[in-house]
Amino acid sequence: MANDYYTIMTQTGHTKLAETAATGAKLAITTFALGDGGGASYEPDESQADLKHEVYRSAISDLWIEGSTLAIDATVPP
Repeated sequence: MANDYYTIMTQTGHTKLAETAATGAKLAITTFALGDGGGASYEPDESQADLKHEVYRSAISDLWIEGSTLAIDATVPP
């Protein structure tokens, strides 16, 4: 059984990205968070303001762009 994990950008994220593109300011992305949906699978929605049952938050070690993908390097403990 395969699990599909992915990231979506929230409406707030889209707004902040558009603002930085329009003004030339830098967008500081310094942390990331993981959630487990409270033990139930669900389809994330761009209108969400918070993760469903956040279980981990940490600093980002590195951030770069690969094509149209924003990639991060961060450590997640077992």
